[in-house]
Amino acid sequence: MTTYPISFFGPIAYYQSLAKSENVLFEVHETYQKQSIRNRYSIGTSNGILDLSIPITKPNGSKTLTKDILIEDSQKWKMNHWRAITSAYMHTPYFEHYESDIHKLIFSDELNLFFKNNSSFEFLNKTFDLKIKCKITEEYEQLSDLFDFRNKDFLISNTLNYIQPFANKHGFIPNLSILDLLFCEGPMGRFFLKKS
Repeated sequence: MTTYPISFFGPIAYYQSLAKSENVLFEVHETYQKQSIRNRYSIGTSNGILDLSIPITKPNGSKTLTKDILIEDSQKWKMNHWRAITSAYMHTPYFEHYESDIHKLIFSDELNLFFKNNSSFEFLNKTFDLKIKCKITEEYEQLSDLFDFRNKDFLISNTLNYIQPFANKHGFIPNLSILDLLFCEGPMGRFFLKKS
C-alpha cells in the first residue's frame, strides 16, 4: 500500500503516480497541510496558468486533521471555478461530454473536503478506467519514503504531450489539473497516465 494525499482535481503527475499503484491509502489523519494539492489545482487559460483553490475552514485551528476540514459554504467560489473552467475548456473535444459531471462535482452540497475530493477521485478513476483500489488511513503512521507520497512534489514526465487549447499562444503547459487531460483527450487520457 502506498499512501497519498487526496486531491480535488489534482495535477496530471499525481494521477500518473496513482495509476502505477494498484492499492492506495488516502491519508485523512494527518494535520491538514495548507497550500497543497488537497484543495488547489491549476488550469490552462488564454492568459496562461490559473491557480484555483477551494476555500476551507479548520474547525480545530492549525491542529485540524484532513478528515475534519470543511469547505466554506459559498456559491461564489463554485461560480468562479466553473466560469474559469468553462472559459478555458469550452472548445476542447470532450468538454460537452464531461461538462455536466464536472459541474455536479463542483456544485455538490458536500461540505467535507475529503468527501468532495473522494467523489472527484472516484469519478476520474472510473472515467479513465484506472482500477485503483483505495482505502483511507485509520491513524497517522510514519512510513518509509518508498510508500509515502503525502508530501511529494508531483512532477510530470517529459514524455507527456497532447494538444492543449492555448498551445499556439503558450506552448505546451505541463502538469496542469487532470481536467486539462480529461477535456482534451477524454477516456483515452488513460494512456497518457500510464506512461512513465
